Amino acid sequence: MEREEALALCERLVAAMAAGGSELAEGQLHVPAAEYRDPTRWRAEVDRIFRAVPVVLAPSALVAEPNSFVTRDVLGTALLVARGADGVARTFVNACVHRGARLCDGAGSERRLTCPYHGWTYDTAGRLVGVPHRDQFGDIATDGLLQLPTAERHGLVFATLGATPTAGEPAAPPDLDTWLDGFGPILDDLALADQHVVAVSELPGPNWKVAKDGYFDGYHFSALHKDTLGRVYRGNAQVFEAWGPHQRFHFATHRLHDGGMTSAHEHPRPHQLMGTVTALFPNTAFAGDRDGLLMSQVFPGAAPGTSITFQTHLRRRPLDPADTSDLDKALERVRYLEFVVQEEDYATGLAIGSNLPAMAGAAQDFVFGRNELANQRFHTWVRHFLEIDSSQ
Repeated sequence: MEREEALALCERLVAAMAAGGSELAEGQLHVPAAEYRDPTRWRAEVDRIFRAVPVVLAPSALVAEPNSFVTRDVLGTALLVARGADGVARTFVNACVHRGARLCDGAGSERRLTCPYHGWTYDTAGRLVGVPHRDQFGDIATDGLLQLPTAERHGLVFATLGATPTAGEPAAPPDLDTWLDGFGPILDDLALADQHVVAVSELPGPNWKVAKDGYFDGYHFSALHKDTLGRVYRGNAQVFEAWGPHQRFHFATHRLHDGGMTSAHEHPRPHQLMGTVTALFPNTAFAGDRDGLLMSQVFPGAAPGTSITFQTHLRRRPLDPADTSDLDKALERVRYLEFVVQEEDYATGLAIGSNLPAMAGAAQDFVFGRNELANQRFHTWVRHFLEIDSSQ
């Protein structure tokens, strides 16, 4: 973020705080509690959003080198993102085409991926390159692993999860220009292609929309995060930007509140007087800036009340295993952020999930206030993709 842009955002934050806190929506948005737990609606969200739009499967940094791979189990399908020796990132169904056995787990780097069941072997471009006792097997009519349409842009690997997998060459890649709707330069500002992975976590969580609600919300900092994030950022001090369904929003630090624009103009890096979240619809959020990022990808779980979050901790400067002090500080930050998400946000979200049956039975609504504009935009876009009237 350039200095002038950061100063302009600081000025908006200072003005919003002078007027009472956050920039405001025109009105409230009511979302029935039943919308969070209805299985028919949940299935429509999976099919019409997660299977229909280009979804981020991994940051490029997780498969930075040729022959590197990472696995993802999402929406009931085992997937494998691999960068071939040709440098191209591809998305495969993580299954041997012989009898469907899972090829690999976790992340790593291998020139060959060998099925543990019968030893069939593939290269990282998905081509079948080895079959034990091939002369006795008979005809093999396959072009290799099943692929999904994939595109890599802005340091991210996108795939269309609802496409029919094909052997050999996949269908046309997702149209990212249309999907990003001008959001590309905002992603570029994060310099994701230059990031290095510090750690990766996989966190179980509540309903995917309950989980996402927390990522958009600065209203809760002073209460839920009073002893963690709330020590740095003010609650209810937020400004908002949007590009189609994608958003970026900024939280004021206590330092900006106390010092106003004088502190912003005096600061050598005024963007550090804000907390910034860059949110790529439907499920990916980046907290921080190019010097240090927490990337969170929230996917619906196996049922409406569950989700899975892949958290990737990134930073521009690579870890030096010999620098134990730097390593300890980096891992301490990882543990801190995992605590905030798991023990504060997701613990609260799971409690909300246990209350949903009673609230839905009583026809209660969740009410998103005028100061919760990012949440309002998110739910309005969910409704848009489900073709449900959003005027409430």
